[in-house]
Amino acid sequence: MKYNNYNSEDFIKDEFFIHWVTQPNQKTNEFWSNWLAENPEKETQVAAAKTFILSLDFNEEVLPEENVQTILNEIHKATKDSKNSTSLLFSIKKNWIKLTVAAATLGILFFASLYFLNQNPSNFTTTYSERKNISLVDGSTVILNANSNLKISENWEKEKTREVWLEGEAFFSVNSKPKKGANKFVVHTKDLNIEVLGTKFNVKTRGDKTTVVLKEGSVQLSKVQLDNNSDKIKMQAGEKFTLQTATKSLDKTKVETKLFTSWTDGIIICEETPLSELIEIIEETHGIDVIVENSDFLKIPIGGTFVNDDPEVFIKSIEIILAKKKIKIVRKGSNKIIIR
Repeated sequence: MKYNNYNSEDFIKDEFFIHWVTQPNQKTNEFWSNWLAENPEKETQVAAAKTFILSLDFNEEVLPEENVQTILNEIHKATKDSKNSTSLLFSIKKNWIKLTVAAATLGILFFASLYFLNQNPSNFTTTYSERKNISLVDGSTVILNANSNLKISENWEKEKTREVWLEGEAFFSVNSKPKKGANKFVVHTKDLNIEVLGTKFNVKTRGDKTTVVLKEGSVQLSKVQLDNNSDKIKMQAGEKFTLQTATKSLDKTKVETKLFTSWTDGIIICEETPLSELIEIIEETHGIDVIVENSDFLKIPIGGTFVNDDPEVFIKSIEIILAKKKIKIVRKGSNKIIIR
């Protein structure tokens, strides 16, 4: 569907969207309600477009041509680049938006709305058991895992590098030909700088280690305290690098990437995965404390595919497997379990 690739300006130009905002009926309400439910990542763009359209006053009189030109001249003076403003305003006029706002007032509203539409949220946070899809202004996308934070450089258009800072876990699909900003894209963690051009990779930085798993493309790693090019390490698809914070040692292994990226689909795929790693997911993703009474349990291999969106379902699946080994999971309130 064409709306999947729309930004706020595209929605403002769309006749069907304008009709829904200005003259809603059961048909249009049902369509947009269902579409937004299927495309929650577009809520910000839709809200911005609605705000702009509703900020205008509507009646049966079309704004006179000379007033339109006056507005364009004012916008041109303010921005020194009337190309986008002109196309947007004439698109609105072409779609028969009826305006009665005074020319100067409309010019201010229009310019302020454009400013609002082009703002890029600089910080994204998820709570326990929450996963968030993020569309960046350069066309790249990020899936932010639970209990994580992503900070974005606020003005990529004026900077030489597209930079983000991650605490927690995220899966990146980086656009090699960005709509806005420089070609260089860097993910910063407390221990590593991950430089990419166009690729898909997973970064997890929690506790005393940071791991990077490359699904496709290539990236370069460098430790935070080192800037020398000779210290940069180039990753290949299918590799996992792990940096231990305490020792600063960087270890490389070949992996099946789906084991480290399946969380983006709300599932966890395990192939002889030690129980200790599943406990990490329970604690870090869902905020539930896990007490293990026998340290030997941590090495128990677990296999299978588990739904991870609901912590109760995830824990119950593990409980069924452990029960076959005569191991119990005992719940202590809503935020603690004991494995014994």
